[in-house]
Amino acid sequence: MKVYIPEDHYQEIYDGTVVPYLDGHEKKDGFFESFDGAKIHCGVWCADQPKGTIVILHGFTESIVKFRPLIYVFLNEGYNVCILDQRGHGKSHRDVENPSLTHVDHFEDYVKDFEIFLDQVVKKVPGPYFLFGHSMGGAVSALYLESGSTFFKKAILTSPMIMPAHAGVPMPLTKLVFGTLSLFGQRKKALFGAADYTGEENFDNACASSKVRFDWYNNYKKADKDLYTCNPTVGWALESMKVPNKILKKGAPERIKTPVLLFSCDDDNMVLRPEQQKFVSRVPGAKFETVSGGKHELYRSEDKVLYPYLERVLAFYSK
Repeated sequence: MKVYIPEDHYQEIYDGTVVPYLDGHEKKDGFFESFDGAKIHCGVWCADQPKGTIVILHGFTESIVKFRPLIYVFLNEGYNVCILDQRGHGKSHRDVENPSLTHVDHFEDYVKDFEIFLDQVVKKVPGPYFLFGHSMGGAVSALYLESGSTFFKKAILTSPMIMPAHAGVPMPLTKLVFGTLSLFGQRKKALFGAADYTGEENFDNACASSKVRFDWYNNYKKADKDLYTCNPTVGWALESMKVPNKILKKGAPERIKTPVLLFSCDDDNMVLRPEQQKFVSRVPGAKFETVSGGKHELYRSEDKVLYPYLERVLAFYSK
């Protein structure tokens, strides 16, 4: 029987059951040093009778904290879990002082961090290894897999940022604007009109379709400055615009040797589906599945959408 956290009495169950369980299975909560000396925060949890290890790559403005409910599910299914706060997020190294902003000099820096994380942390936990990459983490996952690595037995990319949404503005124009701002010393500044985090977020505009799950994380976010991240710098935005050409580069998807399952949701205004489909069509043996009723953050859907989605995730890993 699958162990999920229902929306009814969510906070009560989380506090009374999930937190003690996670605390009792946590092996590591610390840092590793990346290629440039940056301190990257990470966590490791070990299942009672592990049948493998799932490595999670979170999305833009997210954190380890946000994935604790999913970690709980994976642990109860018999998987160890390894996860890191990607640079510019959570407790990891930041290149800007404003906690509302996240910045990266080069998108490949995420991939370098990930490779060091695998070598220094993940390899100390028993395999086989499975990858779960969400949104920005899905883009990092794709770039890593395109190296031809066979480290992971299987990989799930959920709402991956193969192409970020750009509000109907032509991509070349978007790149030109962000590139010009970078040249004029604005690379580590906020985008025009981007407001700092105030603690007030509107569920109607959220990437989650479950109000209960949205409120749960929002309460933690308001209380922890490390979780305030809500906007990109000009430099991050520019780097994100370069991602599609890198992932869809001639011959790149074809180099992936790991079985891939990509989940795409019907109501997603953060990433674009056509590029996801192009990517899957070029990855040998990859599968594309759509999810109806959810939004960009499928793992924070209502029960009626979340449970079937998780069943499909777990079936793919175990099959």
